[in-house]
Amino acid sequence: MGNATNLAQIVLLNVILVAVLATIALSTTTFVKVYKGNNRPSSKVAKSIPSTVFHYNNGPVPPNSSLAVAYAQLSDLFLSMINISVNPCNDFYAFTCGNYDNPAGMSFDQLDYRNMRIMAEKINDPAYRDSPLPKPVKQLFDYFETCKDAFSAWTSITKDATYVKSKLQMFQAATELSFPLLQQDATDPTMPNGTTLATAIGYLNGVLQTPTFLSFGIDTNWKDPQSTQGYMLMIDHATLTFPVSYYLKAWDFIKVGYRDRIMIWMNQLAPSLNQTKLGQDVDDMMRLERRFVTDLITDATTRRKFARSFNRYTRQQAEAQYPFIDWHAYLKRISTYADVSIQARILQDDFEFIIMEPVMLAKLGSYLSSDQFTARTIINYFNYRIIDTFGSFMPPIWGAVYEKVEVRRPGVERPRLIRRRPTMKFLTTQLDLACAASTVDAMQYANARVFIDAMYPTPNDRLAIRRNFGHLMDSVIAGFRSMIDELKWMSSKSKSSLAETLKTDFERCLNNELFRSCMHRFRIHFLTENKTDRPYDEIKMGLGGSFQPELNSITLPAGILQKPYYDENWPTSINYGGLALVAAHELTHGFDDEGVQWNGMGALEHWMTNISSIGFYEMAACVVDEYNGFCPLAGTGKEPSCINGEQTQGENIADNGGIHAAWIGYQTHMALDGPDPQLPDPIFSQFTHDQLFFMSFAHVWCRMSPSDDALYRQIITDPHSPSTYRVFGTIQNFPAFRAAFNCPAGVPYSPLQHCSVWMPKEVP
Repeated sequence: MGNATNLAQIVLLNVILVAVLATIALSTTTFVKVYKGNNRPSSKVAKSIPSTVFHYNNGPVPPNSSLAVAYAQLSDLFLSMINISVNPCNDFYAFTCGNYDNPAGMSFDQLDYRNMRIMAEKINDPAYRDSPLPKPVKQLFDYFETCKDAFSAWTSITKDATYVKSKLQMFQAATELSFPLLQQDATDPTMPNGTTLATAIGYLNGVLQTPTFLSFGIDTNWKDPQSTQGYMLMIDHATLTFPVSYYLKAWDFIKVGYRDRIMIWMNQLAPSLNQTKLGQDVDDMMRLERRFVTDLITDATTRRKFARSFNRYTRQQAEAQYPFIDWHAYLKRISTYADVSIQARILQDDFEFIIMEPVMLAKLGSYLSSDQFTARTIINYFNYRIIDTFGSFMPPIWGAVYEKVEVRRPGVERPRLIRRRPTMKFLTTQLDLACAASTVDAMQYANARVFIDAMYPTPNDRLAIRRNFGHLMDSVIAGFRSMIDELKWMSSKSKSSLAETLKTDFERCLNNELFRSCMHRFRIHFLTENKTDRPYDEIKMGLGGSFQPELNSITLPAGILQKPYYDENWPTSINYGGLALVAAHELTHGFDDEGVQWNGMGALEHWMTNISSIGFYEMAACVVDEYNGFCPLAGTGKEPSCINGEQTQGENIADNGGIHAAWIGYQTHMALDGPDPQLPDPIFSQFTHDQLFFMSFAHVWCRMSPSDDALYRQIITDPHSPSTYRVFGTIQNFPAFRAAFNCPAGVPYSPLQHCSVWMPKEVP
């Protein structure tokens, strides 16, 4: 660890990695408009604003200033959303977002389109195509053209489900299993033996990207990432069609459409099926999934404790304890695409891997041996899951191409700040955008190279963003560290351990040579690494940042380092309330209920003292209880009607801690450099920069009011709170908002009692 290196540099280096390695998600609309003369949008806002607004002595930006255009754009952006008639102390979300009327979604969604357009335009640039570029980028161009040809003929390509049928045939040839559901006159199959079962489960996951009864992933050696086995194969319990929360909380909402889709697919594959018998088979498969959820999958709250999931086994030990699986056959199939030398290592008797849920694995063996599920249902389910994986290649249903719901893989993968929107959305707009979106997953590193060449075409451009963003992150890191120093419930020993987590040095990944080498490093190859050398084995897509505790790494995609979250010519208050807060949110994930289980080297370690742990969990419990009381669907008849504070606690803690760190960083910057000019608008020139900081934060979450059904889906499945409550919960816990807007104590956004998240309770 270098003495001068801290997590700000980690973030910064990851930004540049995402600049050269990371993929970025993307956009058709220009988010910020510049209005001139009579084209300025009309406003119903008052000519003066409530008495809660203070004034600084510094005036508006001069019209001839180099900042004038950027400041005018910012004023227009806020003017398009704000509802000045609302008292910010009573409903700050409605105050900031009350006139927001963009049906495209939140600012993340709009920037998604813009970035996609940037990507597509760069790919289509003849001069860029003819320039010296690495082979993977040239291959991306070929992929892009092939993709457009395919999407332009998608209806004819998918009308007979030929591609899906080929995948079913591959599976059936590899396992010698049939598809009883489509062969209704055949005799029911017998239960597969251990070798056939292992071959089927392994082939589905390793070859067809379809995890079923077992799932696997590659992650660091959680307990000792610097050891001779720095990475581990992680074998987990079942992965189903949907995330588990869908079955537990949304089943009544999804089951009819789910069943109808399976029925339609099967009739597309085999017309003239007996519908009664088909319906019985489909119902049996759906019951199997529900049984897995209730009996064979550990609940999400329990799984937030990672140490319980780190259980080392050799193949011989696994065979002795779980004999219903032929482990040699399973490991061979999941490593099908590995190099021969790597597969040979995996198949050695003493090769160690992790079984994350040994109790559930034993229970699965018991269920299979006691005929809890029939062979017909199991084999039908394996085949059906192939169809679901490749469902976008089935003929469209209800006028839409199928896009599978994302299910998290084994390990410590976190939900994104904002979930990526599906690729297929672009099919109704532009083929260029659809295929640019497709490269995000299909060729992520080459995709990132193209995007960065578009955004930061020269070395000076890259140095500038590193310098500017690095200064911002220095302040955020210092702000978070100062928060910790003030905590009375955290011991000195725990504070010292936490400080180490903020100082880990990371490998740089800045040049084309390393870019090319990274192209050939697949996750399973990490099993041969002697130690965790900070490779970027998982690049998070989209616009939201991500935190990887097992690497002690924060990644911010380059796609978010732009308006409406950041502009080098915008006021400090806006940049800190926008981009810095997003970064601070991810930083705080390192110290939420999951992040505190890892030390500064990314090792699973309980570094908090008992006293500190008590203080931390009291803080977390306050957040859970607080958000449990937010009930967006009260009175609608829908149950649950309230946010699940346990389900959303990690994101809520990150929101609350993040705004504190960003605020302190902003205040430090202002103390050193002084306040910026006011905005050049009759309304917005009346706002202080402290107020603009909070408005910038709320603006991130502005969206048109969702339907009750959309809210219901979110509160039962999403680890993030709805937008209104992300703002409400965070602001009401932060007394600095009360001071900025001169709010009386006891109003909704300035309550007398609130949670103190990573802040001492006595802070006024």
